[in-house]
Amino acid sequence: FGGDDQWSNMLGGTELIRRKLGKDAYAMTITLLLNSEGKKMGKTQKGAVWLDPNKTSPFEFYQYWRNVSDADVMKCLKMLTFLPIEQILEMEHWEGSQLNTAKEILAHELTELVHGKEEADKAEAGAKALFAGGDLEEEDKEAFFQAITELYFDSKKIRNIKKTK
Repeated sequence: FGGDDQWSNMLGGTELIRRKLGKDAYAMTITLLLNSEGKKMGKTQKGAVWLDPNKTSPFEFYQYWRNVSDADVMKCLKMLTFLPIEQILEMEHWEGSQLNTAKEILAHELTELVHGKEEADKAEAGAKALFAGGDLEEEDKEAFFQAITELYFDSKKIRNIKKTK
């Protein structure tokens, strides 16, 4: 399953499975998710947004979707979440700060889908504490610390330091 730009790679994979394992394999593509400027979504200055929490932490993942452009938020809600379409259609009329609420909903829904409810809640709490002056519960303090380190340091280097100790 992948973007339609990966069709030849996927065909190669199905052929490899057929030859090595003697089993049928299938590939399915979807239209690439492009932003309002026509660029692939998920590609940033730092690189791709990964589903693997060791490559893109739940907080970074949440922030990527929280910062999607106003022009892209409704398309992403429709294509990537399981929210009722009626709810999304209501949001299409939102403007200003309501769009920020739509982005928070998008970020939470996708982070929960990929990393689970607990990680989505932590990422949201960390973001609110950092950017909106939210209060942190005791259990959210670790998420806040993680959010700070990811904003001000190279989080991959910090994770590598933790692993070597």
